[in-house]
Amino acid sequence: MEDTPRLDMPDMSCEGNAGVGAAQAGRPDDSCDLRSLDVEGEVEAAVSEPEVPCEFTCGVAGSWAYVAGFFDGEGTIIIKRGNTSGGYGFHFSIAQSHARGLAVLRRIQAFFASNGIKSAVYTARPDDCNSLYISKRSEIEKVLLRLMPYLIVKKTESQDVLRYMKIFPARANGAALGMMISEGRRAGIARRKAQ
Repeated sequence: MEDTPRLDMPDMSCEGNAGVGAAQAGRPDDSCDLRSLDVEGEVEAAVSEPEVPCEFTCGVAGSWAYVAGFFDGEGTIIIKRGNTSGGYGFHFSIAQSHARGLAVLRRIQAFFASNGIKSAVYTARPDDCNSLYISKRSEIEKVLLRLMPYLIVKKTESQDVLRYMKIFPARANGAALGMMISEGRRAGIARRKAQ
């Protein structure tokens, strides 16, 4: 029996990666990029949560790796400035065209729902492009943490968004925000009276 030739692949490992790598543990190597992100523990915790499988109609169970492939190819993650509040918001989307693409987005939406993540699918575009959206910060954070070990193309952008979320935590909203504004005004008025 003749030995089959081996392809020489470039070394994709991270230099200075100590200990047992994630690839040896049976999952993609995410340790090198996440060290600088400083959310390694959060990603590990998210990945270790039990995944709720969602049977797709094509017979393939949904998985985070499956969704990561679509997000890498047709996804977008952005930080956008809010129109009225002056704050910043987040936008996660995956686009697909035609009826077959819409069916895939509905399957991904069902997979997200089975894992406790709310998303919406928009279909009313004249160019027949359908999009799955997530705009809630906490939901996007959950998704990115679960997708991170499987991302290739959108890994850097996703890390940037997670870093931003960590550096600039969510502000209070609703009644809590009103109380903070009122306290700030009272403190400012008191300061001016004292001068």
